[in-house]
Amino acid sequence: MSWTVPNNHPDYSTLEYGWRWYRIREGILVSPIEELPLPYDGVLQDVHMIPYANLMWHALQGSWLEASPEDIREEGYALTFGRVYGPFSPDHNINCMFGSTRVTRYVSEVICCELPVDEHYDMPVEHGVDLPTLQKVECDTAAACL
Repeated sequence: MSWTVPNNHPDYSTLEYGWRWYRIREGILVSPIEELPLPYDGVLQDVHMIPYANLMWHALQGSWLEASPEDIREEGYALTFGRVYGPFSPDHNINCMFGSTRVTRYVSEVICCELPVDEHYDMPVEHGVDLPTLQKVECDTAAACL
């Protein structure tokens, strides 16, 4: 019997926004995969992201993370929602069931977190990382209401 992992990569022709996750280290957001700190202006080049709140939520609940969800929650983590620019390509370093996509440019517009972050970040902070909060941010920022 064969089993296939679903491919949740988005339709690149309509892709405008996406999610990234970070560990919080002394208030600074640091990508656990690339080990890159998020610049205060929120602009990153050639990075990966997950396109939709529901996929990001499921990814955070899964075991694909380098550390267990308990370790990440203890250290603190944050998500950013931002505008994405292509060209786009599938990110084969992360399980395709979460739609991870490489983008040419990512511009963070909102930080979602439960712990304090450095006050120098030039974007609003939404307190919470639960699915309803992520969906609200997606809806309010990208008008992507379901």
